[in-house]
Amino acid sequence: MSLQEGYPRFRDGFLDDSRLCRENRALSRDYFHWQERKLGSITDLRELDEACWKTLRHYVSMFKNVVRWFGYRPLASITQVDIRRVYTDLKEGRILNSYGKPFEDRASYYSKVFKGKLFRMVGRDEYTEEVLEFSRSEKNKGRVRFFPEEDLAKMNLVAMKLSHKLLLQLGWDISENITTILQLQKRDCQGIINENTQEPEYRIALPKEKTKRSRTPWSEITNFPETVELLDLYFSQRKREFIPDANGKGFRVIDDENKVRRKIRGTLKVSSFDEDDYLFGFGQKQAEQLLRRIVEITDVRCQSNGECPSLKDLRSSMACHLLREGRSMDEVKARMGHTPSSRVIDEYVTYLVLNKHRPEQRMYENDLKKAQAELKELRDKERRYEAWIENQRRDVRELKDPMHVYLATLKQLEEMRSSTGEIQVSVRTMFGLSDDVRNESCPVPQVA
Repeated sequence: MSLQEGYPRFRDGFLDDSRLCRENRALSRDYFHWQERKLGSITDLRELDEACWKTLRHYVSMFKNVVRWFGYRPLASITQVDIRRVYTDLKEGRILNSYGKPFEDRASYYSKVFKGKLFRMVGRDEYTEEVLEFSRSEKNKGRVRFFPEEDLAKMNLVAMKLSHKLLLQLGWDISENITTILQLQKRDCQGIINENTQEPEYRIALPKEKTKRSRTPWSEITNFPETVELLDLYFSQRKREFIPDANGKGFRVIDDENKVRRKIRGTLKVSSFDEDDYLFGFGQKQAEQLLRRIVEITDVRCQSNGECPSLKDLRSSMACHLLREGRSMDEVKARMGHTPSSRVIDEYVTYLVLNKHRPEQRMYENDLKKAQAELKELRDKERRYEAWIENQRRDVRELKDPMHVYLATLKQLEEMRSSTGEIQVSVRTMFGLSDDVRNESCPVPQVA
């Protein structure tokens, strides 16, 4: 169900609540109608898009919470004491959300509800201005939430389906909101070759209708080879579509129009991705549940405060990763889709610079560099020694060749000498001569 179809049902379900008094019901109708007209005017759209319907649904949830905090009393009758009590309880964490935890996004309630149009419509804006005089309007100021790349690798190992791995990797690499990632289609992912490195990459298009209204359309190039590998594998495996069939061998559990879970039979059809096909067949709720299960298994926590990471922290973690790699703030802001004047990244820069573990890390890096230098020197000595040994071996080989020739010549001369002696003995034996006869018959002339 699209947000355009779900918003009227969600709004009417709140208006039909029996606990809602007549005054608040009429006020909520006027307030929701004003919000719809406001969004249509500021966006200059003929028809509201999915982002607008999501915003309107968020305002319904905020109105519902505010009415409950004031005990379903008419908002036109609340006093300054009531507003101060709710503000104090909200600030000190006594008011809990549906998960049993304190509200984190208090700044949105301060600026959009208490100081916004709603309390001006009931004439209580002066009370809220006085109660919230010193409240900060900056959202999540000073909060730094991120985790390193090693923790992302752990989560990717635990993710069972390829689509789950791809969602985490794209949320980290592209550094875009998870709602935009979930709306990506096949045509938004274009495979390219890097002109400098000749390595494959993907250009991810981020059109205006899929991003925040305040951003201009742009595209991002993938930074990590893991993202390219996952996208190639994902498109090569082709899409799987469940076709309802009473005679099918498979089944799937779905929610019908009355939100009743039932099992239907069908078959699984496998086909190639079309250009208009979405990459993911699930929404943000399923993605949040997926991340919670992965975090429970891996026990990954944000480094700054030890809290469980959320889908939004994929984006901020990538920003910190780029800053640690030495990227400039302007490059990181451009990657995040922020304007050059944005100060959102300042908290992360301050935290990374003032990190208490930084001096210890620098000492470790210095020791590591020293050990690497010593190791390099030893390797150079080893290479010089090996070169000296090789030179000695070459010299020995050069000396061996003349020595072999000399020894062979000596051996040949010795053989010739021995063979000459044998011939002389044979001649003497043949003629019956002895050494004495030879000496008499052939006297040696005497020199005067």
